[in-house]
Amino acid sequence: MKFQFPELPYALNALDACIDAQTMDLHYNKHHRKYYEKFMEAIEHTNTQGIETLEKLFSNISKYEPAIKNNGGGLYNHSFFWNSMTPNYRDCIGPLKTAIEKKWKTIESFEKKFTETATDLFASGWVWLILDEKQELQIIQTHNHENPLMDVCPTKGSPLLVLDVWEHAYYLRYKNERPGFIQAWWKVVNWKHAEDKYADLHR
Repeated sequence: MKFQFPELPYALNALDACIDAQTMDLHYNKHHRKYYEKFMEAIEHTNTQGIETLEKLFSNISKYEPAIKNNGGGLYNHSFFWNSMTPNYRDCIGPLKTAIEKKWKTIESFEKKFTETATDLFASGWVWLILDEKQELQIIQTHNHENPLMDVCPTKGSPLLVLDVWEHAYYLRYKNERPGFIQAWWKVVNWKHAEDKYADLHR
């Protein structure tokens, strides 16, 4: 398996409505890069013949050593997190908006439920909007660096959005006030990315 460290899709200071440049620098250039480096080390002497993507690797991740799951998850989850945000916010539209309103009645009700799920997550992890295996939208938590593509995840599905609620994602600006970080995150959510993912799953 050969992977390039993914480029950040915007400048370090582009999301200042939610995340300051110093936090982005540490999070992307230190934390994310370290997961990439550790993942590449972990798979260097592992037989991954025929596995070309992280998604395929995750489907049987229980067969591999913990370092591959932990660092591969850290690599993938952070990449998805960056793409779940944009400096050019706009409201959710189209079929995804319709599906969210069918499940949660309103976008505001969905955001409230997602916020509660993120606030209540114990210790470190991620909160996802996914399309599950029954083609239903779900809000789920994963701990450490697990994700809904992994065979070890209790609720599996295809990610549409993700929020990182590890402390290093927000502590420099928000200290122990995770709810403040979560509320600010809604100002930079990349609905277009989620809509595109949702559309791809219905082609």
